[in-house]
Amino acid sequence: MKRLLILAACALLSGATSANDPIRTASGPDQATRTEGSGQGTSTSPLLASLTTIYADGDKEVSWGGRLMNDFGFFSKDDSYPATTEDGFEFRRARFFAHVKLFDTVEAKAQYDFAGETATFKDVWMKFPTPFGKLQVGHFKQPLSIEELTSSRFVTFMERAAPVEAFAPSRDNGVATGGSLGENTNWAFGIFRRSDGAATGTGDGEFTSTGRLTHHWGEGDHVTHVGVALSSWSGQDVRFRTRPEAHLVSRALDTTTMSSDSTFLTSLEAAWVDGPLSAQAEFLQASVDRFGAAGNVDLTGWYAFVSYFLTGESRHYKAPGKFDRVHPNENWSGSGFGGGAWELAARISSTDFDEVSGGTLTNLTAGVNWYLNPNARIMLNLVHSNLDNGAAGIDEDMNALMMRFQVDW
Repeated sequence: MKRLLILAACALLSGATSANDPIRTASGPDQATRTEGSGQGTSTSPLLASLTTIYADGDKEVSWGGRLMNDFGFFSKDDSYPATTEDGFEFRRARFFAHVKLFDTVEAKAQYDFAGETATFKDVWMKFPTPFGKLQVGHFKQPLSIEELTSSRFVTFMERAAPVEAFAPSRDNGVATGGSLGENTNWAFGIFRRSDGAATGTGDGEFTSTGRLTHHWGEGDHVTHVGVALSSWSGQDVRFRTRPEAHLVSRALDTTTMSSDSTFLTSLEAAWVDGPLSAQAEFLQASVDRFGAAGNVDLTGWYAFVSYFLTGESRHYKAPGKFDRVHPNENWSGSGFGGGAWELAARISSTDFDEVSGGTLTNLTAGVNWYLNPNARIMLNLVHSNLDNGAAGIDEDMNALMMRFQVDW
């Protein structure tokens, strides 16, 4: 009931504001422009336009938007495969946000996800100008992993690769800044505190420092990207776990909680786009300095994938080092399977927890994406997963067939 009341209040507020405030529309081919992350939306529907249009009163601009992702999954597995698998469906994400820009200098965003049993904080932050770049304060993603930093609206597969889920710290409370070193080199650095779904975190000395450096060559449909990120965690209990690239399945690898003096995370990333063909890969390693006789452990993971647009489009790279919205050459007309953009993709990933007797999880994923227009797509993923744990005598497989219907505005 509480979540329904929040949603109703947001809807009433957005409707009242858009009715009373002047509306600024884009002058280009887009019917309306909105700010949410790095994308721009296009709308020809009066209802959709009313939700995505930026409105202003002179010194402030406010935008509303959101995303819906509805997933279906069908699974089979060997008896000893450790994850729980049951056919089913879920709203993977149901997010709504408000973004405000004040006097052309200060920005703020509040985004909440209503897909789970309780509403959770996602991007809830403020940005302030400084001589060294914008200072971001609040709850947001740490600058690590091109796959993690690319919005869930624009990732190539339904789920991010298993090692990214295992190691990338994602969102936490923190303070960060960044900028450019020359034309094509970008940096970001932040100090963070681990937080829960309500963006609350306490604890003496339990802080994380994360930095990222990226460089790219080329522009538009022909880009090569490389990057490195380092993250140091002090005085924290740590736990790494991951699913077999299917969210409806429980986690297949789990270190359980490890008491550590320090943890050091390394991420190496590369991406390449040449017209309709693209490739992307990352290597991640967590080095955990455990207390006492437990000793140090190194946990590693990597993935690589290729994708190809049958209809000639290209993945859209955006500095400082992530991917943005795909724009079909021709939008779907509303009938048949003509129009829109069609993408084929294949990925392999490996996550190695052998040093804590967890085994190695290897996943093969094939995907087909149909982009009906820049703001809607249908995704189909087929996953084959193998968990090889010699210490436990397990060498078992799981198969998943998943489908997603997605819109954002």
